[in-house]
Amino acid sequence: MGSPDETVVCVIPTYNEKQNLKTLIPSLQEIFRKNKLNGVILVVDDHSPDGTGQLVKEFSKRYGNVYLVSQPKRMGLGLAYKTGFTYALEKLNGKVIIQMDGDCSHNPTYMSNFLEKINEGYDVIVGCRYIEGGGIIGWSLRRKLISRLANNIARLLTGIKLNDLTSGYRAFTNQALKKINPNKLNSKGFDFQMEVLFMAKKSGLKIAEVPLVFVNRRKGKSKLTFEEILKFSLTCLRLSVQRISQRQFLRKEIPKT
Repeated sequence: MGSPDETVVCVIPTYNEKQNLKTLIPSLQEIFRKNKLNGVILVVDDHSPDGTGQLVKEFSKRYGNVYLVSQPKRMGLGLAYKTGFTYALEKLNGKVIIQMDGDCSHNPTYMSNFLEKINEGYDVIVGCRYIEGGGIIGWSLRRKLISRLANNIARLLTGIKLNDLTSGYRAFTNQALKKINPNKLNSKGFDFQMEVLFMAKKSGLKIAEVPLVFVNRRKGKSKLTFEEILKFSLTCLRLSVQRISQRQFLRKEIPKT
């Protein structure tokens, strides 16, 4: 568990999540209280027309540890996380940064499991749906198959030996995020999730997976589109080329004996 003097920042990207945040933000506050955490909630709103930003401002007045960054237009998941991570590191002095969805699909109680792994010496923690203790509630068979296929393709092409490369519930130490340097990553949408892990592995960071039971959103609609799936596939190919090129370069650099 993180010590009380260390700031734990929860970065939550949103687009039309007003109804879900009414439940999520109070739940996070309760987790902070129970675990005696110096917790901060940072919502990065992607220009939601449903009043999400105004609700966050109201919570900010009520609690004092809720912050809002409003994007000037809809810019995508990856750019929202880049904005949020930068703000958490530079403005909020985050020691541990936790990313999670704003649709209540990620149970805040898992946060303690993430922090325990951080205290064990890991740099990046991934909530995994595909290991013992994990699972998915509320998805159709088609959606489950798409997720499995995406993970298998990403694992094959990038060489990242993790079970859930597309999970959106994760924790990072501040030093890990600085090494990854998300602002230098090319991805801007859903593919950002996978490229972050690619860079974490490339940077030699210690990555752990903990079980996660994912619950499909009860309010609102999924943001995953065919365009996002296509971008994800292209990013996998780009990182595969990068991985192969790096391997060939290293072979050339190894002197023959």
